Amino acid sequence: EMKANLGLVDGECLKDYMNANKDKFKKFQSKYIVLPGTLLRGSGDSLRVTCLCWIGDSWEFGFDWLGDGWGDGGRFACSE
Repeated sequence: EMKANLGLVDGECLKDYMNANKDKFKKFQSKYIVLPGTLLRGSGDSLRVTCLCWIGDSWEFGFDWLGDGWGDGGRFACSE
């Protein structure tokens, strides 16, 4: 059973860990890590999901609109 339920609070810890261990997560730098446990409502009533994205030289939060297409670069964050 997939438990892909991590959200923004979990993502803060994950972001810090990934930034402190950049070499471990180098292969994911071309990906984005979806944290589906937190949905945010943007302007125009659009729903956004929290993601971790490699930007520059660190992992940062992104908030992607659910109406955008999902490419093959997404990976769900889930507890083991």
